[in-house]
Amino acid sequence: MKKRNRKTENTVQSSNALHGVFSIFSSLQGLGEMTVPTLSGFAEMLMRMGAALVLPTFIGQSGVFFAEGAAWVCAAALNLVWYYMRIGKIKREMMQ
Repeated sequence: MKKRNRKTENTVQSSNALHGVFSIFSSLQGLGEMTVPTLSGFAEMLMRMGAALVLPTFIGQSGVFFAEGAAWVCAAALNLVWYYMRIGKIKREMMQ
């Protein structure tokens, strides 16, 4: 039986999540939405900076590492909400 490498599994899961973020990001750009992907980039940067400054006071040095994941979640949430709103609008327009 092959020994499982926990670090490799975590890296693969993280990269899969990041691919999802970039897929939605690219889909929005392909739909002609330029403002939201740009804003999500700024939100990601602000979340990364804020989390890197705040989290270490609560959980120590590990807080800096969690800042990256928090930034991805922030960007993904903003992009996903806008993506589903845009797709809903397209579906309604197609039904008319």
